[in-house]
Amino acid sequence: MHEEAAPEKKLERWGYWLENVFWYHYKWYYMLGVFAAVLLIFSLAAHFTKVDWDWTVQYVHGGQADADACAALKKLFTAQGTDVSGNGRVQVRVVEHVPTGDPGRKDLLGLLGDWENILYVVDGETLALYQSLGYFGDAVSLGDGRWAAVNDAPFPLFTLEEYSAYGYTQEQIDESNEYMLAEHARLVAEGAAIVQSLSS
Repeated sequence: MHEEAAPEKKLERWGYWLENVFWYHYKWYYMLGVFAAVLLIFSLAAHFTKVDWDWTVQYVHGGQADADACAALKKLFTAQGTDVSGNGRVQVRVVEHVPTGDPGRKDLLGLLGDWENILYVVDGETLALYQSLGYFGDAVSLGDGRWAAVNDAPFPLFTLEEYSAYGYTQEQIDESNEYMLAEHARLVAEGAAIVQSLSS
């Protein structure tokens, strides 16, 4: 009888300690520790799973979305691409756009206004429309009705009016513009070399 009661007593003492000692005295330390551990785990996961894309290819075409074509383009541009981030490997993503507006609608102008969108693959209809607007002058045929092209539109300069509220001076704005113009020119030149390599 005494031997059977002992485990129950131990369990009772453990429950008493957990509730009246540990939880009463250390609950805030415990919750803070759990919060810090969860935050650390999520931070490490975000750091190690983050992909630093070297190139984003904007794939614009009519018809249906085509995951297989996106995968083939990713493989093609990865083979010909350059390591912009300097991490030792070329990482390319393909973003597919299927315009749904009226014929002649200028769906791409928002993308073309973003200086980081350098590489494009477009169908013949889209190419003709945007060439009439002054884009994609040196497009290269991929041989299947699609064209690879570079967005070499001028980089939109920063202005003091936009950024004076944040405490920037004209000198800092000029410095930023100079850096971004050089970076944009470098990416356009690398992008043009990639596109030209696809024609061979």
